[in-house]
Amino acid sequence: MRNKVLFIVLIFLLTVGAWVITFLTNNSKEDRFISIKAQVKENEELGIYKKNIALYKELISMEKENIQWYEKLADSYYHLEKYGDYENACMDIIKAFPEDALGYIKLGEYYRQNGRVDEVIELYSSLPESIKEDKTLKALYEKSEFEYTYRGSTCDEIIPFLSYLTVVRKGESYIYVDYTGSQAFEREYDLARPFIEDMAAVFYDNEWYMIDKEGDKIAATKELVQDLYSISEGYAVAKFNGMYGYVDENFKKFHIEYDNATNFYNNVAAVQVNGKWKLISKEFKDITDAIYDEIIVDENNICTRGGVIFAKKGENYHMLNLSGKEITNEVFEDARIFVSKEPVAVKKNGKWGFIDTEGKKVIDFKYDDAYSFSLGLAPVCIDGIWGYIDQKEEMKVPRIFDESKPFYKTGIAVVKYGNTYRFIQLIKYE
Repeated sequence: MRNKVLFIVLIFLLTVGAWVITFLTNNSKEDRFISIKAQVKENEELGIYKKNIALYKELISMEKENIQWYEKLADSYYHLEKYGDYENACMDIIKAFPEDALGYIKLGEYYRQNGRVDEVIELYSSLPESIKEDKTLKALYEKSEFEYTYRGSTCDEIIPFLSYLTVVRKGESYIYVDYTGSQAFEREYDLARPFIEDMAAVFYDNEWYMIDKEGDKIAATKELVQDLYSISEGYAVAKFNGMYGYVDENFKKFHIEYDNATNFYNNVAAVQVNGKWKLISKEFKDITDAIYDEIIVDENNICTRGGVIFAKKGENYHMLNLSGKEITNEVFEDARIFVSKEPVAVKKNGKWGFIDTEGKKVIDFKYDDAYSFSLGLAPVCIDGIWGYIDQKEEMKVPRIFDESKPFYKTGIAVVKYGNTYRFIQLIKYE
């Protein structure tokens, strides 16, 4: 009986002792917690951030669910100009609180301040759906989405990209460049056409001939060629003895009987006969009669991009499909060519607006000039200055250019400053 009483007393004393130790320990931790908070506050007021690094780490170990300690640790690194540690600390916030916008905002703002716009875009794409609508994060992304940089040097003329290589003119010389604006071949030409596919037309030393994408001469003819365009869908527009027609990769001639002609694209081309234009198929069959006064073409001598043709009859342009049928009863004073399936620029009542592939108006006729949409942006001119709008008519690339052209699928576009041209590159497509 006595042993049993002693055992109970012992258990009681151990329990009380453990409680006392726990109480004292908790009081000690609480005292330490209060002490650290006071220390970091005083250090911040004095601008002593180095001492706070260890202190904030201790606070994090005490309160792992309190995001403010993670943020304060990151800010301490930033004040110390330890930017690599700051970046890592922001990432630690994201790891610990993946559904909270704070870490993403801090890291995104840091990226943007340092010109790392592509990483802002990548960061936004990795966001959990629960915070993608955060106003600060959306604003940060939208600012970065249309940031651009310059590519290549200034030129006297640039033809927009339709393939891997295009042509620029510097003085009297024509040069091939790639997406970076770098010269592709050492040779410079007297005249050159952009690549559409794998063979491009050049004029050098009084001769028209074809080159491949390495710049090597691969096709020519002994006959006198007066004009030549690049191969597109198996044919190139060529001029012999004052008349246009087509040649294949081996310079075999087809229907050298037209006043003028466009490249085949989407299996359709336009040719001019006795001053009037018509559409033809790749089998050289008539799609329409020769009833049109003019056909809209782009810088690559193509009229059928987007599967739509703008043909002038009388004073107005009509919108045709590849079968030569009118898409809409609406007519226009002028038009650009489609660059993609996105809206095209057309002119009515002296102003430019935008319509879709079915001829339906999507943006009112209000701009002084415009080109078609591509990659969600369209070049527009207001009071002589060009910029880029989206389909909500928000100016996404500021109006600072004397002219601007549509973006190619790689995010590169041609802009003009004064009398010279240059490439701009949307950073998110680099």
